[in-house]
Amino acid sequence: EHMNPIAVIHAERLVSRLVRRVSGYFMIARPIWLLKTIIVVGAGEYCANGNHINLNLKSVNVILGMVGIWAGLYGLNDIVDQAYDKTTTYKRFRPLAVGILDSRGVAFVSVTEIVLALILLSLVGAWTTLGAALQIVNQLIYTFEPTRLKRRFFWDVSSAAVASYGLRFAVGLSCGSQRRGIALAFVAVILWKIAVYLVYRLEDRDHVESPRTDTAGRLGVKKTLFLSSLAIAGSCICYC
Repeated sequence: EHMNPIAVIHAERLVSRLVRRVSGYFMIARPIWLLKTIIVVGAGEYCANGNHINLNLKSVNVILGMVGIWAGLYGLNDIVDQAYDKTTTYKRFRPLAVGILDSRGVAFVSVTEIVLALILLSLVGAWTTLGAALQIVNQLIYTFEPTRLKRRFFWDVSSAAVASYGLRFAVGLSCGSQRRGIALAFVAVILWKIAVYLVYRLEDRDHVESPRTDTAGRLGVKKTLFLSSLAIAGSCICYC
């Protein structure tokens, strides 16, 4: 029997919309950025276990919980930033900015991810849950009005690089008691993140909140900070 061509067209459109939405939620979770979370939490776990890799149920729960927390927080960030994202060179292709997803759906998925992640982390311990909760508070202050720390360069770096990644490292430390090499590893993680973040912000100067007003001198300072942070981070990693 021949299939109804109209039904086939409707089915193809439905599948296409479904694939676009699923891929949109995948993109909004920032899979590449989540790898950085896994690396930093993993570094904390490595130091917590006497500089050994120890993949057990506790460490896996922490990594999965932290991935869930940040997948949800990135979604909330995109809801707040969608008007700004439409004005940028690269971010205007984000799923919310181009209309693939709607704010209500993203908010529901993001909050669900955060709640489930907190439940998972609560099974590990109180300190782990507290570290995750502090990250949520820091990110909300960083993203939402009236504080919105990402508008000010110093607080932008302090919140998104130092506090955020320092807390991720600390959560990883909750996975063991034979702690070694914490200081240098912590410094390496923070400086590596600062270096990466400076590059990100230098590439993002066409953002509405960060117009092209950087002088050659200011850009030179930022590039110097980037190179210095990267060099010191590399040195710390070598000595860990």
